[in-house]
Amino acid sequence: MAERAPDEPAAGGGTSGFTHHASAWDVMAGQPEFETELKDYLKAINENADLRAVATLRSLSRIRSELERIPETAALGDPVELRLQDVMVLARQLLSRLR
Repeated sequence: MAERAPDEPAAGGGTSGFTHHASAWDVMAGQPEFETELKDYLKAINENADLRAVATLRSLSRIRSELERIPETAALGDPVELRLQDVMVLARQLLSRLR
């Protein structure tokens, strides 16, 4: 099994959102042993509909900006860098529609 790289501070001075070797799916599934900044953020937007709407629009806007930066000649499989927070917000929104 590969060793996990240490968390490095994010630009805002926080961490990457993952401590205790949590994966994004562990956080999204609400595993109680994985207390992270990302989990706290997701909990806050779940409890406040206005905050959730703003977070969703902001995430969509950032994703759109990243997609617009891709040249038209790019291959379909070329990677696009997205913020984990944005991906998690949108995944939560999509999965909530399945309930």
